[in-house]
Amino acid sequence: MNKLVALMFLLHVSSSILDNLQPNQNNNPGRQPRSKRISQNNYSNTTSDGQDQDQKGYFPDGNGCVSPGLLNHPKSNLTTRCGSGKTKPEEFVTFTYYNRKNNATHGVTFSLNSSAKVLVEIDNGKPLKLITHGWLNDGLSEICQRIKNSYLKTRDVSVIVIDWGCVAHSHWYFTPLESIESIAQYCAKVIEKIVDNGMNPKNIHLIGYSLGAHLSGTISLILKMHMKITIARVTGLDPSLPMIEHLKYRLDQTCADFVDVIHTSGGFFGIKDAIGHADFYPNGGVIPQPRCKGILEIFSACSHAESWKLFEESIEVFTEYSKCDSWTNFQLGKCNKTQMVPFGDPAPSHARGCYYLDTTNIHQNKLL
Repeated sequence: MNKLVALMFLLHVSSSILDNLQPNQNNNPGRQPRSKRISQNNYSNTTSDGQDQDQKGYFPDGNGCVSPGLLNHPKSNLTTRCGSGKTKPEEFVTFTYYNRKNNATHGVTFSLNSSAKVLVEIDNGKPLKLITHGWLNDGLSEICQRIKNSYLKTRDVSVIVIDWGCVAHSHWYFTPLESIESIAQYCAKVIEKIVDNGMNPKNIHLIGYSLGAHLSGTISLILKMHMKITIARVTGLDPSLPMIEHLKYRLDQTCADFVDVIHTSGGFFGIKDAIGHADFYPNGGVIPQPRCKGILEIFSACSHAESWKLFEESIEVFTEYSKCDSWTNFQLGKCNKTQMVPFGDPAPSHARGCYYLDTTNIHQNKLL
C-alpha cells in the first residue's frame, strides 16, 4: 500500500513543488523571500465532479511514508480515534512523564486535572524535554519513543511525551491542522502548572516533528504571549509545509530564547526557509537525503523522517556543521571552517545563521 501511495503521489505532485527540490544555490535561505506556499491545489488530486465527492491530497506521516488525506470536509460527521463525543483537548490529549526510574514501566500518564501526582515526581533541577509527534502518529510512535529513550540512556533529564494522536490520526488533514491552536492552549496550561510548581522555564526544551513542530512553536508562543513564560528552546524537526497558511501561529524564532530547525525535505514536505535562530541543512536540506535515494523513497516521506532520526542520533553522536551562506559555497569549500557548531541536541544557544554538512559518508551505511 505504501508503494502504491508513493506512486500515486509521484503522478499527481505538481511541478510547482518539484521546482523547490534543489537546494538554494546562491543565497542564504534566510535571506530569500518566503517560498511560495504549498496550497491545497499543489498537493491535491481532485476526484470529484461535484461537491459530494472527496478531494484527496498526499502528506507525510511520521513513519517516513506518504499517506492520503482528505482536503474537503466529509459529508458525514467525522469520526476519529477520540470517539464521536470527544472534541475538547482535555478529553483526548495526554502527557506521559518519564525519567530513568520509571521508563521501564512506561512512565506516568496524566492530564491537566490529574497533574498533581506527577508534579511531585518531576525534579525541577533537571532539564525537561517535551516531545511531540506529527500527523498520523501518537505518543507511542518511533519519533517520540526513540528520542525519549536516547535521552534517558545518555542524559539525566525528565521527559514528557505529548500525545494528541487520536486527532493526529484523522485522515481529514484539516482536523489536526485546525486543532493545533486549541491543543497548544491546553498544553500551555499544563506547562504553566509545571512552571508554577517550581520548574525554571530556562530548563524547558520543546521538540516537535513535522506538524508537531508547529504545535511546539504554538505552545511556546501562547506561553510567551498570554502567560508571560518564555521557555529556553524549541527544536523543529523538518516543520511541515503543506497548508501552513491555515495556521494562526507557526514555528519561528520568536517562540523561545533559542529556536533551532533541522531541514531535510525543504520545499517539498518541509519548510525550506530559515525560520529559526539556527537552521541546519544536512545535504542541502532537500530530498533525497542519502539514505532515501530509491525511487519510491524519493517520493515517500523518507527524507522528511530523516530530520528526527538525525536528531535522535545527535543525542549520542557528536557532529559539527559549518556556517555558510549557501549549500553551493559549502560544497565548493568556501565556508569558514572555524565557524562550526554542534548539530542537533547539543546545538549551542548562541548559534545564529545557516549550517551545512554532507552526511553521505557519515550515515550512508547506518540504517536508523
